[in-house]
Amino acid sequence: MMGVVMLVIMLFHASFGVLGKLGLLFSIYGHWGVDIFLFLSGFGLYYALRKNEGNTLTHFYGRRVVRILPAAILVGTVLYSVNYAGVLGILGMNLWYMRTLVVLYVCSPLIYLLCTKNNPLLFLLWIVMIAVCGVLISVPVLKDTGFLYQSSISWTLARLPVFCLGMLMAHHAVSIRRMLRPTLLLFCATVLILLLVLHYQRHILSSLSSYLHLLPYILLAGIVPYFCIVLGGLYRMLPRCICRPFEYVGRMSLELYLVHEAVFRYVGTLIMPSYAKFLLAYTISLVAAFCVHISINWLSGKIFHHRR
Repeated sequence: MMGVVMLVIMLFHASFGVLGKLGLLFSIYGHWGVDIFLFLSGFGLYYALRKNEGNTLTHFYGRRVVRILPAAILVGTVLYSVNYAGVLGILGMNLWYMRTLVVLYVCSPLIYLLCTKNNPLLFLLWIVMIAVCGVLISVPVLKDTGFLYQSSISWTLARLPVFCLGMLMAHHAVSIRRMLRPTLLLFCATVLILLLVLHYQRHILSSLSSYLHLLPYILLAGIVPYFCIVLGGLYRMLPRCICRPFEYVGRMSLELYLVHEAVFRYVGTLIMPSYAKFLLAYTISLVAAFCVHISINWLSGKIFHHRR
């Protein structure tokens, strides 16, 4: 599932004009893949935190750092050395998603506690209220403070509900049958239509303010689980030989996220046909991510073996 979503995000960032109207579709709605990532992260972190019960939070945070920091430093150092990232890029913090992920990871033990100790509807209502009020306050306050601060705070608040919903659904083991109730399906279909229109207005007509650009992501949280159901259904229907490449891409999705935007920028400056740029950009991104993934695994193995 993460492999499919990562490829969708890459198509959102650049199809180099070779996909026609399909590429336009990805350029408008492909960034929804980030919300699926955050939902899956919340879902997975719930089980990580439940498994961590009895251990210190240092153990939990240590595992998150080991997962993110080595790859971010390796990629960031290379990009910094060739002037494709600033100093923050050495830690991967030049990417808004990485900053948002770190904030949500830091807050996840508190979210886990609130999620498991409160009524689910009340918990979700409070999270939505915090997100809405936070966006409405932070956008004007941070308007002139620079992209870094606005994306770190405003965009994180807008994506808070989808992350929390992932934790909530994991805690209550919400079944697909419960999610397919007619009333829920009707509500989600209405929300989906509204979101399609709002994001079209934003990306094609540029007619929405920053408020309306961020607030729809709070609504988007409600339909992300249905995207996951569809992807999960397709996974079970497809032959194993087709699913396996997507599984491997999913395992190195962090590395792909770290490298692909810089690669796309570089390839975009080359003078060559669009289809050649497309093939070159995606090939370099996949190879570079694979090299980083293998290097980090090798280094982790060496450290683990040395400790033993």
